[in-house]
Amino acid sequence: METLTFENCGVITVPCQRLVDRYLWTSQHLELSDAAYRLLKAFIKKFGSKGESISDVLGSEFPNYKTLTHDASYTPAAVGYSQRQNFELALVSVYSDFTEFLEGVLKELFLTKPLLVAGKASKDSRLAYYEIIELGSWEAVTSKIVANAFRKLEQQRSTTKLLNDVLDGTDVDVSEPTKEAALAFLELRHLYVHNQGRADKDYLERYHHVIKCTEGRKVELTLKLVTNGLRSVELLARQISFELLGRGLAVPATQNMIQNHKDLMRQFGTQISGYSDEIEPEIDSPQIDPLEKLTWRAVIASQI
Repeated sequence: METLTFENCGVITVPCQRLVDRYLWTSQHLELSDAAYRLLKAFIKKFGSKGESISDVLGSEFPNYKTLTHDASYTPAAVGYSQRQNFELALVSVYSDFTEFLEGVLKELFLTKPLLVAGKASKDSRLAYYEIIELGSWEAVTSKIVANAFRKLEQQRSTTKLLNDVLDGTDVDVSEPTKEAALAFLELRHLYVHNQGRADKDYLERYHHVIKCTEGRKVELTLKLVTNGLRSVELLARQISFELLGRGLAVPATQNMIQNHKDLMRQFGTQISGYSDEIEPEIDSPQIDPLEKLTWRAVIASQI
């Protein structure tokens, strides 16, 4: 059998699929914006004249933009500022999507290692009887436990610690270069939120060989840096997803990935007896009474 990798295994987890889709849209937004900015600058340069505002050069076919009153010669500066704002927003969005992915990893782990996930929550976390009744379903209880665990881990305010703590106890093996490239980009969000984008000594020591930077100087975001960062974070998520699936710690996003999942677990040497022809996957099942049945994902996971 062909050696399976995260690129050719043909199976992915729900959290990873969600992240991949969102990163695709983010990349498309950045590229469309870049194309629009280039066209705008070329248009203004060709048809604008000194003394005209940007809005005047665009003409009556465009809305009457209230703030584009600067001289057309100001266009490069205005566009540059707008591009930088886009890159910063993308940085925040990428970080947010990745942390949501990590919370999704905890949800996957709860299917097979519920005590591991519960152990990551605060020691004083409890659910009273009335809270369980109000939640109304086992899936809602699961979501509550996972949310409590993730909230505790996230309070450390360190992406590296958050990632390591989420994966602690799973034996997931991700290459250090892959992890380092992704974290170098994700940690930029911390610099922009708390230090005006300036690299501090810690960031310089950890990541200067990944992203060019100087201590005390702002790390300038560019389209190339942001798109490369997106790919690095997606690569990390895909490798985590691959490892979880191979080790039987997660289940596939869709029913048609089940055979690929079996092949992947065989490659890892993971027990696959949990799959059988009698199991009917219900991807979009309604709210479930925990006393009557579990979702197909939990049924499979409970037997892996």
